Amino acid sequence: MGTTPIEPVDFQQFVTDPVWYRWVWARNHATWRLLEPLRPTRGMWRWPGWRRPDC
Repeated sequence: MGTTPIEPVDFQQFVTDPVWYRWVWARNHATWRLLEPLRPTRGMWRWPGWRRPDC
């Protein structure tokens, strides 16, 4: 797995170009699906800025 060779989209492109808008949302949706089953590790809980979801 890796990143695509496409240049990053800036905010102005995102809000004005419907093609970029759809592409960014589709890519983010695919990433969210991959990350959803992951759970925090013990090391993450030790980080002071991390908050448990039930807090």
